[in-house]
Amino acid sequence: MTTTASQVDPITTEVIRHRLLSVANEMATNLMRTAYNTIVYEIKDFGIGVYDREGRMLAEAPGLTIFTLANDRALEKLIQFVGFDNFEPGDAYLFNYPYWSSAHTLDVFVSSPIFASGRLVGFTGVRIHWLDLKQKHAGYSMDTTDMYQEGLVFPGTRIFRRGELQTDIVNILKFNSRLPDRVLGDMFAQISACRIGETRTAEIVDRYGLDVFDTANRQIMEHGERMARLKLAELPTGTWTAEDYVDGDGVE
Repeated sequence: MTTTASQVDPITTEVIRHRLLSVANEMATNLMRTAYNTIVYEIKDFGIGVYDREGRMLAEAPGLTIFTLANDRALEKLIQFVGFDNFEPGDAYLFNYPYWSSAHTLDVFVSSPIFASGRLVGFTGVRIHWLDLKQKHAGYSMDTTDMYQEGLVFPGTRIFRRGELQTDIVNILKFNSRLPDRVLGDMFAQISACRIGETRTAEIVDRYGLDVFDTANRQIMEHGERMARLKLAELPTGTWTAEDYVDGDGVE
């Protein structure tokens, strides 16, 4: 079949899809080999994804599913907060504001824009649990009553600006953590994974062109929607309910 801006042949679409999955998996491998936190490389307690420039997920690596879902919301809010036109090549952001990030403060989302041929073509996203951000107790605080007891909040803060490390932010982290070496080590592991995602995704765009890349991704999403609707149609008509209980709120 002929490849055009409005249609991409199935073989090319599948090649792009699998290359994107490979990008996400390479990001995960990079993270697990460089992270300081045991739960990252032992039990894959992370959420990793590659996204288009509208913030829609293109590929993910196997990890913690709830993190992956939280990343979708976090990236949406990050784009709104920063402003689409304010992203620049070489940027990287810290993001953990709970009400936007869909997780508690210590689950820090790191993201970077992906540029190819001078154009913003997508985003990376990596979330892991940090060990300490000056929360009220060392370790995991289970009895907090507001988010300010859970540690430092970053609502979309550039840790890299145009490829230059922002040492002022590094020093804030360093002097507001009980475990600065591990926290900074994990942060740089996340950034390294993002950089791999940027490079590999840009290679795909450079190989096929942005029009083909965008069209193939649209076709992949449309196929996923068709498959989901087919499975939903197989469910019997009805209503389901469930109840669950907790022993307490952790405070009283």
